[in-house]
Amino acid sequence: MDEWTRQAQLERHLHLPASVTPSNNDPMVEANSQVFFISTFTYPLFALVASAIPRELIPAAALGV
Repeated sequence: MDEWTRQAQLERHLHLPASVTPSNNDPMVEANSQVFFISTFTYPLFALVASAIPRELIPAAALGV
């Protein structure tokens, strides 16, 4: 994945420990890492931010009304 390659290059440039490992272009490894990232970081952050928005400010269409 191009994103992993760029991240690994940046980490090497900044002398940081590697946080990603090459997948050898295995689409299942890449897909599983995206699912992990979304379920571990993205969704909880979205839920937290959404809980801070008063219900009156959310468009009715987004509420399914």
